[in-house]
Amino acid sequence: MEWLEHWKNYLLKYWKKLFCYLLIFLGILLFVVVLIVKPQKTNNAYLYDNTIESEKKTATFPIVQHIKISEDNAYGIFLYFGNDDINQYPYKVTLKDIDGKKYFKHDFNLDYESNIVYMQFPLIKKSKGKEFVITIDCSECDNVQLGYRDSKEKNNYIENSNKILGVSFNYYVENHSFNWYSILSIIIGLILLPLAKEENHEK
Repeated sequence: MEWLEHWKNYLLKYWKKLFCYLLIFLGILLFVVVLIVKPQKTNNAYLYDNTIESEKKTATFPIVQHIKISEDNAYGIFLYFGNDDINQYPYKVTLKDIDGKKYFKHDFNLDYESNIVYMQFPLIKKSKGKEFVITIDCSECDNVQLGYRDSKEKNNYIENSNKILGVSFNYYVENHSFNWYSILSIIIGLILLPLAKEENHEK
């Protein structure tokens, strides 16, 4: 088993240099994997001015609100009522695009306690500029107060109103942090490698 003893001695002598090569190799490998896989992370964008408190107003149903998505890769929309009043009544929320395609529809009963509705739908890769219509029906609602907001863009509006309900949407963006990990691994390996070689040379 002389070859095994030889490799053992080699590893013990040059482990620092081999470690540096391993860091460089792993950094390059991770960089290539990131280029191929393109890992993503979730972002959330508001379609209203969230720096100002909402204005409580009595709602008139049905509410028909138009919104325009400002980013690609959208897959869900949050609707904020800003008040719990509507939970005292059954209501229905529908999400369609301007061509009438339905993306979400749900009947909310009295057991629903949140004042936020999340409308998830299949990923839309080319969602930037896509227009949706949110309809809120509540035939039994009486003197329901909701929180109205200032829109960031004129494309987002409630029919017959200059205000909107709070809306934000989820979308995916590329996660570039993995590129920094790979670059950092390569840099550390390149910095330590000359030191490891010099130490082995002295021995």
